[in-house]
Amino acid sequence: MTGRARPMAALAILVALSAATGCAGAHVATPGVPASRAGLEGTWELVSVATRWPDGRTTEPWGAAPVGRLTYGFDGRMTALLMDARRNQADGRAVPPELQPSAAAYYGTYAVDPARHVVSHHVAASLRASEAGTLERRYVLRGDTLVLTADALYEGAPVTHTLVWRRASGDGK
Repeated sequence: MTGRARPMAALAILVALSAATGCAGAHVATPGVPASRAGLEGTWELVSVATRWPDGRTTEPWGAAPVGRLTYGFDGRMTALLMDARRNQADGRAVPPELQPSAAAYYGTYAVDPARHVVSHHVAASLRASEAGTLERRYVLRGDTLVLTADALYEGAPVTHTLVWRRASGDGK
């Protein structure tokens, strides 16, 4: 083996070992996708959803303990599922008709603008028309807590939604 061939062979062995142990691609950036997305990568559990109204009052439209997951992949893909806890049918119980719209779910890709502290969700599929196109969310990341805020029209009034997420345990970050 020539001096140049040895490092190439070592690299090929390292890549093969990584693939065999499931490490290949764990943190490898997809071409054209930044390797880091401001630390948002991973899985997040929903802690709270609050809506601030023009008159200053704050409500919890999905109750005091909503459920949900938000996942930001290293490959630039994202998924969001969130709902009023009473809307959750995982236990097999029926949901009253008035709670049927108390859920949101969508997936697509995302991009982060760290200078503006904005994450943009580019929605590919959604349960609701209000989560279509590109959704911009301002973000604040403090340790294992992520706060997303968004301005919207709700019941005809301009409101600000604030969603607090906590990094899922065992997420590896």
